[in-house]
Amino acid sequence: TAGGIIKALPTLGSEPFWIINGDVWTTIDFNRLPRHLGRDDMAHLILVDNPAHNKAGDFGIENGRLRAKSADNGSYTYAGIGLFRPQWFSGLPAEKLALRPLFEQAIATDSLAATLLTDCDWFDIGTPQRLAALDSKLRGANDLG
Repeated sequence: TAGGIIKALPTLGSEPFWIINGDVWTTIDFNRLPRHLGRDDMAHLILVDNPAHNKAGDFGIENGRLRAKSADNGSYTYAGIGLFRPQWFSGLPAEKLALRPLFEQAIATDSLAATLLTDCDWFDIGTPQRLAALDSKLRGANDLG
């Protein structure tokens, strides 16, 4: 959540930092991800193809920019992985606060970059059932990628 990020800001410094949700499992090659933000970008979000539990997706992408999902921009799922500029969160209250409204505001000002990754495995293991499904898959698979 944005509230958790805001509370951690004093320990994160002034340089952009990566956030990776604790309830995702992935084979993403993190060496291929961007290391810097564009001058006017507040964040660079990683998107993946929509999983079964989120078929409608979250956002679209157009020319490397995060957009609202649409027929033109597609529909993809936010992977819970992103490079964030700490200044984006300064001045916000350190309370329960979701990231999505911040993403939507930033889409309106074109200040979010995005990358769609389709050559990796990605699982949201945010429920006991999805964690069990991934565990079963991993125990039965020799190679996921």
